[in-house]
Amino acid sequence: MPKSKRNRPVTLSKTKKKGREHKESIVNSIRDAVEKYNSIYVFSFENMRNLKFKEFREQHKLTSRFFLGSNKVMQVSLGRSAADEIRPGLHKVSKLVCGDSGLFLTNLSREEVERLFNEYEEYDFARTGTSATQTVELKEGPLEQFTHEMEPFLRKQGMPVRLNKGVIELVSNFVVCEEGKPLSPESSRILRLLGTKMATFRLHLICRWSPEDFELYREDFLKLHSSRMTIEEPFRPREKLLEKQRYFQSIHKHTYLKGPLDKITSVAIPLAFAGTTLYLIGRGIYNMSHGIGKKE
Repeated sequence: MPKSKRNRPVTLSKTKKKGREHKESIVNSIRDAVEKYNSIYVFSFENMRNLKFKEFREQHKLTSRFFLGSNKVMQVSLGRSAADEIRPGLHKVSKLVCGDSGLFLTNLSREEVERLFNEYEEYDFARTGTSATQTVELKEGPLEQFTHEMEPFLRKQGMPVRLNKGVIELVSNFVVCEEGKPLSPESSRILRLLGTKMATFRLHLICRWSPEDFELYREDFLKLHSSRMTIEEPFRPREKLLEKQRYFQSIHKHTYLKGPLDKITSVAIPLAFAGTTLYLIGRGIYNMSHGIGKKE
């Protein structure tokens, strides 16, 4: 459906958009870091948690630097092709900056970096849409881990509960989630209350670049990302516009004109009707003012 031109949202926020200057500052920061550090790694992440990642970044602040953000900006800063790369071989790194990925520039040795990334794991509560790693089922009976004030909240989450002498009691068995199925908003809230963590925040190395050599850790990463891009339907604005036009034509056929004759007819008929109406009204007023048509 088209947006109404009458009800236009008015933004009262004074926050300015990040323009070209912000992107240029990121490009310059990445290029300065390339000259400063010995090696560059591309890494991917799953189940990103900002606080956990911030702690990991602070631990290696003195010897390394992380970059996360727009993939296109990072690609431009490194060079998308051999012609515009800032250092030899960096266009290979640029091609792998896609999807959920980032840059890690460091002076640490290769063995130390591989050990850090392979050993890093942080468990956290799963969010809505995440696939459950196990089946969680609550048995019928009292739920002593919850206080009586939580009974209305648990009922809103779909749990068959009741208060029995100030203790929340489960009337029947309740399946919170099933293994392999995506979590609903209610399931994710219940798992958080139960203290069950199903999400694991991990970092995976994709490739390594140094002035001497280039090493690819995951050969399937680029193929997997390219397959996802081909599966997605491309955006075709003209087809969307034609689809909307066909939709409105099917609803309001009388408002869409086919040819020049139809246009003339559609304009002439209302004008003739309006002219006749005005003539009759004027004639009536004239007759009344001159007394024409009165019975003696």
